Amino acid sequence: MHFIYENLGIWVATTIVALLTIFSDKILGRIRFSLNKADSRAKYFEEMAERLSTFVYWAELFYEGFATNRYENEEYYAGLSGSIDVAVTELLTREYVYRSWMKSYWSKEQFTKYNKVITAVKKVEAERHLLLDKMTVVNLKSDEVRRKGSITFGKELKDLHVLTEKLLTKDIL
Repeated sequence: MHFIYENLGIWVATTIVALLTIFSDKILGRIRFSLNKADSRAKYFEEMAERLSTFVYWAELFYEGFATNRYENEEYYAGLSGSIDVAVTELLTREYVYRSWMKSYWSKEQFTKYNKVITAVKKVEAERHLLLDKMTVVNLKSDEVRRKGSITFGKELKDLHVLTEKLLTKDIL
C-alpha cells in the first residue's frame, strides 16, 4: 500500500500528460480557430469601416458643395459623382460578404446596426441620384431645387452619420 502512495503523484502526472496528448489536437485546433476568428474580425471590420468612411466622405463633399451653392458647374458634380460612384460600388459589391461575416462573427445587435447603415447608404445614394436628375432637368442654379434637395439629402446624410457612429464605435472589436 505504501508503494501506491509513493507513486501516486507520478501516475497522476503521467495520466494528465497522456490525456493532454490525446486531446491536444482538439485543444490546439480550438485555439487556432479562435485566433483566426479574431484576426478575421479585425481585418473585415477595418475593410468595411474604410469603405464606409470613404463613401461618407464623398457624400459630405457633395452635400457641402450643393447646399452652400459653392460650385455652380456641372463638371464639379460629375467628377465628384464619379468618386462617390466608386466608393458606393466598392461598399455595396461586398454588402453580402460583410453581411455573412457579421452573422458569423458579431452579435445580432451589430448585425442589425449594419443592416440599418446599408439601408441608409442606399437612401443617401438614391437622394443623390434624384438631385443629379433634377439638376440636369431643371437647372443647376435653381434655388428651389437646391433648397429642397439639400434638406432631404442632408437629413439622409445625417441619419447615415448617426447609424455609422453607432456601428463603428460601440466595442465591436
